[in-house]
Amino acid sequence: MDGRHTWYWAGAAVAGYWAVVLWLFRDTARGIEDIWARSDTFAHGYLILPIAAWLVYRQRAALRVLVPAPSAVGLLLMVPVALLWLAAFLVDVNVVSQLALVALLVTGTWAILGTQVVRWIAFPLGFLFLAVPVGEGLIPPLQEFTAFATVRMVELSGVPVYREGMFFSLPSGNWRVVEACSGVRYLIASFTLGVLYAYLNYTHWGKRALFAVVSLLLPIVANALRAYLIVMLGHVSNGELAAGVDHLIYGWVFFGVVMLLLFWVGSFWMDPPAPAPIPRVGVASGGATPAGLLLTGLLAVAIAWSPWWLVAGRFPVGGAAQGVAAVEGAAGAAIDWPWEPRSDGADRIVRSVHAGADRQLYFEIQQFPPVPGVEAAVHFRELNPASSQREVRDLRSRQVQAGNRTLTVQEAQITDQGQRMRIWYWYRIGDFSTGSATLVKVLELWQRLLPNGQGTERLVLVAPDDEAGSAVAVMQRFIAAQEGG
Repeated sequence: MDGRHTWYWAGAAVAGYWAVVLWLFRDTARGIEDIWARSDTFAHGYLILPIAAWLVYRQRAALRVLVPAPSAVGLLLMVPVALLWLAAFLVDVNVVSQLALVALLVTGTWAILGTQVVRWIAFPLGFLFLAVPVGEGLIPPLQEFTAFATVRMVELSGVPVYREGMFFSLPSGNWRVVEACSGVRYLIASFTLGVLYAYLNYTHWGKRALFAVVSLLLPIVANALRAYLIVMLGHVSNGELAAGVDHLIYGWVFFGVVMLLLFWVGSFWMDPPAPAPIPRVGVASGGATPAGLLLTGLLAVAIAWSPWWLVAGRFPVGGAAQGVAAVEGAAGAAIDWPWEPRSDGADRIVRSVHAGADRQLYFEIQQFPPVPGVEAAVHFRELNPASSQREVRDLRSRQVQAGNRTLTVQEAQITDQGQRMRIWYWYRIGDFSTGSATLVKVLELWQRLLPNGQGTERLVLVAPDDEAGSAVAVMQRFIAAQEGG
C-alpha cells in the first residue's frame, strides 16, 4: 500500500479516535467550551483548533514524504495521562482534567501516526493546550502586583495616596483594583499571540523561547502602567476621563499598542524565510496496514477510558445530586448573620453563634460527601455571595495558633454597607485540619479511592471587625478552643 492510501487510513483512525474520546469525555470537553462561551478572557479558545489545523497544513510537503506507523511510546504515555484525568475528575480539579483531555488527544494521535510524523507537527499539537482555560488562579497575585505597582508609581509622581488591600485613595477620589484589572486577559492573549508569532517568524528555538517569555512578562508590567495612567487621567480630570466605558476602551487600545510594539521590536530579529525542510527518509517501506492503524486507534480509546473502569459504579452518574443542604442550628444560630457563605454541594450545614468579649462570632461547618461533583476547597470569590454593596478589601493566608500547632487559614476582609467583617475559613478531613486547598485535594483523592472514604468539612468563622483589626485576637482564641485539642 502506497503512502497516500496509508495517510487516508491514518487520517480516518485519528478522526475516529478524536470523535470517540471527545464523546466519552464530553462533560470535560463541554466544560472547556462553556468557559469559552461565557468568558471574554478565554474566547480565543474557539480559534486554537483551526489555527493548529492550519499549522499542520503548512507541513503538508514534509508529511507527504512520511508514512504513518503506530508508536508504542505514544500508547505508553497515554497511561499516566489517563490516570491524571481520573485523579482530577475525582477531586474536581477542572483545569487539570481539561489539560489531561487535550493530552489524551495528543498522545493518542502520537500513538496512531508514530514518532517520526509527530516530530513534524509537534508545535501544532502543543499549541492545542492553549485552548484550555488556564489562568484564573493568577488573578489574586496579579491584582496584588497591579495595586502595589500602581500605588508606587502614583507616589513617585508626587500624589499622596493611601492604600488598603485592593483599595486606594487619592485626593481626587477612590480607586479599586478589581479582578478585571488584574490583567490576566491581556497576559493570556499576549502569550498566545507571542508563542504563535515566535513559531512563525523564528527558526531557532532559543529565540522562540525568549520571545515567548517576553510576551508573558510584558503584559504584567504593561497592565500596571495602564492602571497607573488610568488613575492619573482620572486624577487630573477630576474623574471625568478614564471611567466606565472609557476605562475599558482605553485598556484594550493600550494593549493593542503594546502588542504592536512587541511584534515590531521582534521583527528586527526575525529569521529570513527558508525553504520548507523535507525529511530525508521515511519510515520502513510500506508503513502500517489499515488494520494496524485502526487497531491502534481502538487500543488508544481503550487506554484512554480504562482508568474509569477502576471506579465504575462507585459514584452516581453525573456526580453528586445538587440540592439545598439541611441547615442545623446550635445555640444562638437563629440570629441573623451579617454575611452568609455559599455552600454549593454541601449536604449538611451546622451554624452557631458565640459571644466573645466584645462581639459575636458566627461559625459555620459545611459538610461535603466524598463524591465527584462537589468541591469544598474553593477560592473566596466562589464562597462569597454576589452583592453589589459588598467590597472585598483583602485576601491572604494567615498562620494561627491552634494549641501546640500552627494552622493555616484563608482570610478575607470585606465591607458590607459600611460594616467591616473578617472571615477565616479552613478545611477538615477526619482529625486533620488545613487551609491549603492543594493539600485538601490530595487528601480528598485518597478518601474517594477508599471504599468508605470520609467527606470534607469546610469551616467558616465570621466576626465584625474595625480598622485596627481587633477581631483577630477574639478569632484566635476561638480557633485555639476548636482546633487545639
